[in-house]
Formats: sequence, C-alpha cells, structure tokens
Amino acid sequence: FSDELNNKFDFKERYATQQDSLEYLNYAADALDMHKDMRFERRVTAAKYNESEGQWNVEVENGENYSCRFLVSASGLLSVPYKPPFKNSDSFKGQTYVTGNWPEEPVDFTNKRVAVIGAGATAVQVIPIVAHEASQVTVFQRTPNYVLPARNYPITDAHQKEIRANRTQIFEKCRPQVFAFPMDDATKPLKDYSEEDRRRILEWGWEVGGVRFTFETFSDLLTDRESNEIVAEFIREKIRSIVKDPATAELMCPDYALFAKRPPLGHFYYEAFNRPNVSLVDVKNDPITEITESGLKTRTREFSDFDIIIYATGFDAGTGAIANIDVRGRGNQSVADAWSKSVETYLGIFMHGFPNFYMISGPQAPFANTPMIIEKAVDLIGKSIGALYSSGNQVIEVKEEPCQQWAELIHGVLAATVLADGAELHSWFLGNNISGKLSTPLFHFGGANYYFDDLEKEV
Repeated sequence: FSDELNNKFDFKERYATQQDSLEYLNYAADALDMHKDMRFERRVTAAKYNESEGQWNVEVENGENYSCRFLVSASGLLSVPYKPPFKNSDSFKGQTYVTGNWPEEPVDFTNKRVAVIGAGATAVQVIPIVAHEASQVTVFQRTPNYVLPARNYPITDAHQKEIRANRTQIFEKCRPQVFAFPMDDATKPLKDYSEEDRRRILEWGWEVGGVRFTFETFSDLLTDRESNEIVAEFIREKIRSIVKDPATAELMCPDYALFAKRPPLGHFYYEAFNRPNVSLVDVKNDPITEITESGLKTRTREFSDFDIIIYATGFDAGTGAIANIDVRGRGNQSVADAWSKSVETYLGIFMHGFPNFYMISGPQAPFANTPMIIEKAVDLIGKSIGALYSSGNQVIEVKEEPCQQWAELIHGVLAATVLADGAELHSWFLGNNISGKLSTPLFHFGGANYYFDDLEKEV
C-alpha cells in the first residue's frame, strides 16, 4: 500500500534477521509518522470491560490507566517464552538463557561447556552457532524433528530490483495459496507419480529448501499417511546420510508423521552433530527431573560441569499472550478462565462475551504466512469499527453460535490431517508443550485462501 515502504527499504537476506526486522519496523513507523501514537516500556497487566459505560479500562504495570471504546490485541502467536518448571531451576550457578528472551548484548560462548534443553526450531538455530565457540555442547532432546534445509542467501541488488518490479504479482499470488505464500501449490498426489519422478521431485524440494518442500512437491502430504510416510522416510535417509554416527542419526530420526509437529527450517543443524564438541542425549524415556548447581539430572543420570544452560523450550503459543493478561469481558468473565475450559473464537478475531474486543492473530486464526493473515484481519477490524461509527451503534459482539461453529470447523479440519497426531508429541499447535494447558487446536489449518473468503463475507 506504500511505495515508500516498498521502494526505500532493503532486506538483506531471504530470511530477515531479528535486527533487519526491527530496522524495518522502525523505518515503517517513521515513514508513516506512527511513533507519535505509540507508548513504549508499558506492559499491560489487565483490561476490563465496563458494561455501564461501554468502555474498556486498561491497566499498565507502571500504574497508568487508559480507557477506550475499542480494544485490539496484537500480542502475537509466539510472544510468551516457556521455561519448564524443573525442580530447583534457580539453583544453577552458571549462566542461564531462554531463547525467547535472548539478551541484546552478545553472549560469549568461548571455551564454555553448554547444555541446550530442547530440539525444536530455536534449538535448530542456536546449536550450530554456539558450537563454533563452545568447548562442549550437550543437546538434551525429547522429541526429534524433521529439520528441512532453509537455504538462506543474501539478496543482491538485482534480486531486490526484481522483487520491487513484481511486488504486485507477488502479493496477488499469496491470496489463493493454501498457506498464503507466493508459490504454486502442488496439484497432484504422490501416488500419481512413478517412483523415479517422486525421487526427482523430493530432491528438487530438498535443494530449493524452505516451505517449498512442503507445498510444491505433492498435494496429499497432510492427509494421506502412505504418501506422508514415503516423504518422511526420504528425510530420514537425509539425516542418516548427514550425521556420521549411526546411533546418533537414529536418535535424530522422527518416528512419527511429517507435519504432526511443525518441521523447523535449519542451516547445518544435522552437520553440527558431526563435530567432536557436540553430543546428543535422548531424554524421551529418561526425562529431566531437576536442575543442579552445576547442571541437571534425569531420572537415571546426572550431568554436571556446565557453564551455561540454554532453554530452547519454545513458547506458550496461541492463547498464552492474552491469557497472561487479566482480560475480562461481560459479567467479569475472564479470557484465561474461558480458555482453560474451551477455546472458541470467531475467525480468530472475535470472542463471545467480549464486546468491542478484537484479536489480531488470535487463537484459531490460520497458521500460515502471518503478515498476510494480519493484513486481512486488520482490514476487517478497520471496516468493522468504521461500520459501527457510520451506523450509530455502540457495540459489536459476536454471538455464541458462530464461535461454536468455528471451533467445530477447526477441530474437524485438524482431525482430517496428520496434525492430529501432535497431541501425543507435545505439539505447540495444540498447546501440548505446556504442562496443564488445555489440549485443543490453536490454529486453523483449513487453508488461508478459504479463510480469506470467510473474512470477505463479513465485510
């Protein structure tokens, strides 16, 4: 929507770094003169709906209070880092880091003995980098993952010019794609191809990397278990060919369906385990029980003499950000209490019992190309507020029945795919990575393209 934003900022790599993303957001806020409307260093602790006044009252940690007619939560899908409550977790005498709260200042791993707890997306990013400096990296893995090659690369000036010249077509291509990416969905199932062609397509997907391996190879990987197993075994073969030690390679080979957990994208993750200073400890059947002054214990073993422990243990996804704030709607109803029993939204944007309250990337919105989902949701929210002003109405609130129907759709779609297996695999798609959290699908997997159709019906 803005030539200035598109034409005057250069992303440096295929996958933007945190620093690049922050620079872009600050650039955009300056270019659109938005900083004057922002208040930083203010953590919201509570938001409560006053029915008699038709206002939301918002409380901030520093003691400030705000009131508003409309309240929009834009708190993110993955913004509440999770650190497991291990026994004696504060007893460790060395340095402790949580990947979701990584410090701004560089961490010096030179000649340090490092324990990494976790083997998901953040561990996949951290381990190869830390291994360059640390004297020893010990990885504690509960569940192995299918790590796909990310294939990052710098964006050249020529490539940047091409992106700008074709940006309209790039955005238009996102609209019909099932996960809102600028790519072409595979249209044929795996079984329609010969064994030779299957292999050729899989090798192409592996080399091009990223989510193209997921969406541009075969059309039935989420729904046909036989097709899924053929592709899963292809990845296991890659793991066995990369990781030199056969025993370690087998520990790193998942035994579940591809996509039952989100497959991370990585750079040289498997290769890192060929280094003499990197080792793997399987804690699936021998879980970590407590933290000690010098390391940690599992049920049967003790590991000590660590200088640093890194918790690469993910996030309280989907519902965590809003549930960690005391949000209360009609009748003093608490979001956290409601979601501890059942997660029901409409389009991942509206909740029954919470008037004039909107969520951007709320629970049961699609898990897809998030900026595209955000843009469409914001468009609906803006038009909704505009319609209220023009009609003279004071309140918009979704009825209970559409929320129940949306939740039924979310559950039905999940049940038709291998994603449903995630309940046994501690999948954060279902909230199963958090002890005591309700196990329920937190995202819509029925296709971003169909979701966009649903949004357009509401406008």
